Amino acid sequence: MNIHVRTLKILLLAATLQLSACVGLTVNQTQATLKFASAATDLGTASSNELTKMHDETIAMNIAMYRLPDLPTEYNPLNPKTQKREPIIVTEISNGEYNNLASRFAGNWYEVFSSGPQAMKAYGQALTAIINADNSAKVKQSTDSLAAALKAIPKSPISSATQSAVSALSAQLTEWALASMKAHAIRTIVTKYDVDVATVCRLIGDNFVIAASGQHQPDNFAEDFQAVAQTLAASSKTAMDLHSDDRLIRSDSLANWLTAQQDLNEVKTVFPAIAKSSGGCASANTALIQALSDDRLGLKDIEAFYSDGKQLQSSIKTLSSN
Repeated sequence: MNIHVRTLKILLLAATLQLSACVGLTVNQTQATLKFASAATDLGTASSNELTKMHDETIAMNIAMYRLPDLPTEYNPLNPKTQKREPIIVTEISNGEYNNLASRFAGNWYEVFSSGPQAMKAYGQALTAIINADNSAKVKQSTDSLAAALKAIPKSPISSATQSAVSALSAQLTEWALASMKAHAIRTIVTKYDVDVATVCRLIGDNFVIAASGQHQPDNFAEDFQAVAQTLAASSKTAMDLHSDDRLIRSDSLANWLTAQQDLNEVKTVFPAIAKSSGGCASANTALIQALSDDRLGLKDIEAFYSDGKQLQSSIKTLSSN
């Protein structure tokens, strides 16, 4: 869609929502908001937790690779001191780079990216809290909590305009009827958050997609994590094969290999679910804006986003129970 046409449509929708601010949400609009909020919370929670796990597991795997035994070399009984033993793999810690064990899961870009899932989680939780509020004070508290959460997230991709708009929302809420207050809060937040939702969803999706073989994507956290796990798996197997007569080495290497396999299983199951959910997020958000203007519109994008969020939750639960 032409960007100017889309902008015009959003402006028209925003104008319509402003005119209807004193009107409560219909049953369909309420359900659409709750389903979008639930999926946004699931996506934000899952991607945030996975990033933390990727950081911690990368450090653990790099340390495990440092503990792998050296490659056995031919022994020279005449001059044993000159014997050289080479490590199976040279890691960051082998080179004395002890502060780089997290690889790319640290530093400025990691912090910027990590703030996106946190913001999405706070957003989904706020929408749910507003819909479920049973008095005016709780509606205001929910908007204040979202504003505080957005400001507290370091290096957030959420624009300052959105943060300011959400911060000012509580001051706009008056002693209207509760239904009207909820509708005004939801409509204001959803329309102001529109561009930021698209940005966050794109960032999450881009970094949890594993490209097809030979199509490596630079600066991709999922592929970086997969590469570390694959290296540990292959190196651990090498250690087991080359030290078949040493039970301690075999045992240690087997434990490392199992750790790598578990991380690779995470890549195969949870990462695609996160990527799929984030892919439909922006479309669902646009559908929500339209639904808040006219709930007669089709809500298939929101339903799909909600379904992907539940599937994501199920994938994580299944993996955790294994």
